[in-house]
Amino acid sequence: MRSNHPPSTQRPRLERDLERAQRVAVVARNTTDDGERPALAAALAALEAAFDRAAIVNDLKIAVERHIRRGAEHPAVRARFVARAALLRTCDLDAAIVTIERWRRDEQRAFAIASAFGRGSGLSLQVLDELRLLLRWLRFKRLHAAYANARAELCGNAACWRLRSEPGDALSERTAAANRRTSRGNFRIFLARRRRARRSGTCQTRSI
Repeated sequence: MRSNHPPSTQRPRLERDLERAQRVAVVARNTTDDGERPALAAALAALEAAFDRAAIVNDLKIAVERHIRRGAEHPAVRARFVARAALLRTCDLDAAIVTIERWRRDEQRAFAIASAFGRGSGLSLQVLDELRLLLRWLRFKRLHAAYANARAELCGNAACWRLRSEPGDALSERTAAANRRTSRGNFRIFLARRRRARRSGTCQTRSI
């Protein structure tokens, strides 16, 4: 998975993202009326630029570029993707992308339900977003052999073999499974409360 050439020949994306926020702050400072506070307007504009949609996309791309520079043998990359690599060990690049898309849709639904009860964890969805962009980059560059080598490198890890020996591949998705268990438990609690509310409403109607 490690590339001999950087993903971009331009300046690092992190520097460009910081400069984008600085340009927004300068524009806000120069366009502020005299009666207002230009420093405050510039600071607010910089904060908005640091957390807008473009910043989120750039953070994702920066993370993927970091994984590409490190390579599949790096401990951090192994720790982040070893469980997913175990589940994709029989998939080629195109099949892996389709599988990741399906996992991502399922995880988005589970995260939405868990977040409604204040117990959502976005780690699994973040890993899927990074893996989705990484695999699509490999397909765009036609690096099918690099994908196969990275998958073999990850699945050669002892932790990957332990995951493969566990009963049920889905059980190895620990973070995603925790989200789904929380969602199901919260949904059952919601249904129980709703039934109790309906019964209490029926009793009050009868007493009236």
